[in-house]
Amino acid sequence: MNWVVKIIGMLFIMFSGTAIGFYRSYIYIKRVEQLKKVHSGMETLKQKINFGADELPEILNDSFKDCGAVRVNGSRAKAVEYGINGEDKKVINEFFSSLGSAVGKRECERIEMYMDLMSNRINSAQKIVNEKSKLWRTFGFCGALALCIMII
Repeated sequence: MNWVVKIIGMLFIMFSGTAIGFYRSYIYIKRVEQLKKVHSGMETLKQKINFGADELPEILNDSFKDCGAVRVNGSRAKAVEYGINGEDKKVINEFFSSLGSAVGKRECERIEMYMDLMSNRINSAQKIVNEKSKLWRTFGFCGALALCIMII
């Protein structure tokens, strides 16, 4: 009976440790996904402003409708920490703070500049995923395995 309890406990520890490792890995992957969606929204925004399609509230809603990291409220938009870190949020909010204050061509140049900045952030986040994602998955499993060995 004592061994049955130990085996069930070790299975629970293995599952929990592995799940925690995969969750931490997912956080890094989610950041890259959200930054790509923000970049795609900026690209759509630039195209719509360049062609003069609609008013700013409609353009913002169309451009960032699939992005969970950006909340659009009329002609105002702001970043929320949904898969992004505080520094990403700060850059995105800075982008939206003066959106619509320039003429079309000048605004497109400004959006282009922020798209380049967002591309750099995506590349940086992708490097972090490559470095830390596998590390966390392995660490979760190995940490749980070490704890199980100590229980024996």
